[in-house]
Amino acid sequence: MLEIDRLSLEVRAAASSERAELLGRRLRDAALRGIERDRYALSPPGSPAYLFVERLAVRCAVATEWDDAAIGAEVARALASALEGSAAAPQALAFRDHAELLAAFYSALAEGRAWRCWWFDTFDGLKALPASAALRTSVVNEEPHGLTALARLTGTALGAVLRILSDADVARLLEWLERRPATARAASAALWRVSASPSTSAGDIGLLKMLIAVEHQAPGAANGDTLRMLRSMMSLRAAAARGELGPGSLIREDALNSLRGALAALALEAYWLQRLTESDAAAIVEELSRLSTHSETPSSRQGSQSTGTSIPGERLFTPRGGVFVLLKALDWLGWPEQWARAAGNDALARALAWAVALRALEPHGAPGLRDTALQQAFDLDSPVKLLKANRAALAQLLAGKTILQASRTLLEHLSSRIPGLAGASAEYVRGNALALPATVERRAGGCVVRLGRAPLDILLVLAGANSGRIALPGAALELRAEPPA
Repeated sequence: MLEIDRLSLEVRAAASSERAELLGRRLRDAALRGIERDRYALSPPGSPAYLFVERLAVRCAVATEWDDAAIGAEVARALASALEGSAAAPQALAFRDHAELLAAFYSALAEGRAWRCWWFDTFDGLKALPASAALRTSVVNEEPHGLTALARLTGTALGAVLRILSDADVARLLEWLERRPATARAASAALWRVSASPSTSAGDIGLLKMLIAVEHQAPGAANGDTLRMLRSMMSLRAAAARGELGPGSLIREDALNSLRGALAALALEAYWLQRLTESDAAAIVEELSRLSTHSETPSSRQGSQSTGTSIPGERLFTPRGGVFVLLKALDWLGWPEQWARAAGNDALARALAWAVALRALEPHGAPGLRDTALQQAFDLDSPVKLLKANRAALAQLLAGKTILQASRTLLEHLSSRIPGLAGASAEYVRGNALALPATVERRAGGCVVRLGRAPLDILLVLAGANSGRIALPGAALELRAEPPA
């Protein structure tokens, strides 16, 4: 595509003043028609897809006895020749494709100079947005070029670009990637290597970096299926580091079956094993064995009041901090205490509170069912098993309602208590008041949850929904709003 902001024609001809005006108009019209007619030929094979030249001077000689088509063709030829020569000029900017243009735009956005560059005028529709929202919107709307652009950035440049993203926008990008159709598949062995990235401990931003690395290796492979496999691999590696795989459970000679058994014991996704060769599986077993050898034994971690999956003082990250805001609403309603009195079972009451709050946050399925940080905060080991074993009691505790129906009531109650959110749609509440991360830290006598900031965090502060103590049946939990960095 050729876009000319302004075309200025200067005609030099030996003609009378009366004829000069007519001749000038004829040459102008012929030149414009020639450029329009031949504009696709102005970019020969191998030329940049995007070439930005601030000023280009073209010289062209034509004869008045030529017809208009010949005049226009000669002007177009001269312009094409000048454009081809300008690609190498130091003042010109050339981009091979749209992803390369986007990569330059994202880097400029991170440096705060994007809107001072006239060659990024095509992105002016994002100008009114904060940098984080502009980046997230562009990556999603420019699919697949936006993700390709991120994958092309160097490690340093990518780090700078991702640092402008808010926690909420990182979470939204991950949600979008979970729904992204799979057009390619990454090898499980390659994903295992990616899952060992130092970014693993950095929460959602670490997951996003890993998915971008996967996209670089296999365009189209950054999707929900890959994200679930990465989480399974990360959890398996973490379990080995905590000494939870058990002595003798990893056998190199029977690597695939060993891994299958370990994943089943931890209730983790195992379908990625289908994409592993026996030699790849053996290498993974060897790595896990080394991690298990250097791990702390369960006996060295006595004193933890959790269910045996965290160490006192260790902070576990979760992108589902909204569950704790919803738990505050459950506390306002008094439901957990009522359930504990009626059932005579504190653990069951905590499991029901966990299920109702999680379903209110994730109504269309529950990716958070295996969220270790949430289970630690609620002091639960296998909440799903506990709920399934007490179905009859649950029906009585919920007075005939389903967990989904109870979660909707909970969300409505929370909305009514937060200034400005009464009557808002469930999607709006989730996206603006419940989209926040959290860290969970087990301590002697209870648990401390530090909440990140939601898009409408000020409303949570005003309502007191993101701080204070919650008396869970049989457990103590304290919410703290993480101070701004």
